[in-house]
Amino acid sequence: LGIDCVAMEHPMNTIQRIWHPKTFAEANQKLIDQYGKDWDEMYPLDKFYQDMHLNLFNKGIVHAENLGGEISGAGNGRYFIAAFIQKGMELASCWGRFIAFR
Repeated sequence: LGIDCVAMEHPMNTIQRIWHPKTFAEANQKLIDQYGKDWDEMYPLDKFYQDMHLNLFNKGIVHAENLGGEISGAGNGRYFIAAFIQKGMELASCWGRFIAFR
């Protein structure tokens, strides 16, 4: 999965809910208004905290964040992705060059 933003996670399933309590309260109220349940009822942190990083990687589902440039021109569809990553040891993250082929 590739995305052109800072994180694949929903911000309210990260530490952002603590760092931005006003924004979390607004999002929580919107969820209550629309679905009758609050954030923790629908997305409990013990299951959904950083879901993309902690739960999907273990299943072999990987993602690349901050893919900018020409990603918007690719359009919908399935692609083969070539990833040319900088060499390193025990990296939590690093830059890379990504190319999409149809």
